[in-house]
Amino acid sequence: MAKGKKDSELELLQMNLIGKIFLVSKEHRIAINRYVEQNALQKSQHRLLLTLSHLIGERQNVSQRDLAESLNVTPAAVAVTLKKLEKNGIVTKTASEADNRYNELTITEKGEQIVKDSKKAFHNTDMLMFRDFSREELEQLGEYLDRIADNLLSVTEEKE
Repeated sequence: MAKGKKDSELELLQMNLIGKIFLVSKEHRIAINRYVEQNALQKSQHRLLLTLSHLIGERQNVSQRDLAESLNVTPAAVAVTLKKLEKNGIVTKTASEADNRYNELTITEKGEQIVKDSKKAFHNTDMLMFRDFSREELEQLGEYLDRIADNLLSVTEEKE
């Protein structure tokens, strides 16, 4: 087989694999989004709630500014989403006793249940995704994905 033909077949195989990686990512996102929609939450609300839960786990007091920085969005965007979550009884805002200029955020019992259910849904989706894989296959896949990530990092780190 000629070198040019081998190269084009290899490139076609690589493109096919890239398509499969995107498909897996898309299907995973769709599965998670179905769960989010069942809770009558918008994706941005769900993302904010899970991020808030994570931040509260790291430290006691979380402000809107902390949340905005963590999500890499404006405090105004956080305020709009928080207002909806607050209206639905998922989070509460209270003025800080130490500094009235900022609000401390807490998750209500209803919100905590959504977080708990979300983690369970994510776990179930992840377990389903790897059903029927042996430990060796998962380890091998992990090694391949590490190599792909390292190759991409070499490109993205050059530009920084």
